[in-house]
Amino acid sequence: MVSQVGFWYNKKLFKQAGIDGESIQTWDEFLTAIEKLKAAGITPIAVGGADKWPMHFYWSYLVMRAGGQEAFTAAMQDQGDGFAGEAFVRAGEELKRWLR
Repeated sequence: MVSQVGFWYNKKLFKQAGIDGESIQTWDEFLTAIEKLKAAGITPIAVGGADKWPMHFYWSYLVMRAGGQEAFTAAMQDQGDGFAGEAFVRAGEELKRWLR
């Protein structure tokens, strides 16, 4: 499975929070930017989730980072804890971290 997740950002809001969006290159820098936005009272990530499926892209990406294709394959074959397995739980926890 190949997947790519992208973000658009508001340069004015990033500047207000003291963030140079073009300098974000690593996962840790991304998470630091999220924390700076929250500290500045700015919602760090917004997703049109009324249809529910748009949030799936971010969650799936995080599952892939945590467990790879093997996690999805095992869950679809009803192996281990299925979609309640560690990679899926970790992905949900990480997603919550972004949004709080």
